[in-house]
Amino acid sequence: MKYKSEYTTKLIGPAQRISELICETISYRKLGRQFWNESPWNKIYKSQLFAAYSLLKLYSEEVIMKTIKEMKPRTLRSQDFISALENKKEILNSIKETKPINTGDNQKKEVAKKGIVSKLKDYDR
Repeated sequence: MKYKSEYTTKLIGPAQRISELICETISYRKLGRQFWNESPWNKIYKSQLFAAYSLLKLYSEEVIMKTIKEMKPRTLRSQDFISALENKKEILNSIKETKPINTGDNQKKEVAKKGIVSKLKDYDR
């Protein structure tokens, strides 16, 4: 999924958006356009970007972003943040397991539609 960045005119991927969210949490003021090109943000953004790519291999982007917005962590590598992600992942897995599975028994059977000629033949009878 692509996201609209507040810091550039281009669409960005989930790892970039996650890194932006972390940098917004660290900064107490509004960040400038393409802030990742300025010092000290270039190092911070880059390290958070690498961490975001690693986390995206284990967790969904929605879970990561919701947890960031709830916790406001200062880094993606904090143990509290990782624990919160694990808890959310377990909760989501338990929700998925409790949903009923459609076995297909109650699906509609396809019936061939009668054409005009068939309908006229039935009408004459």
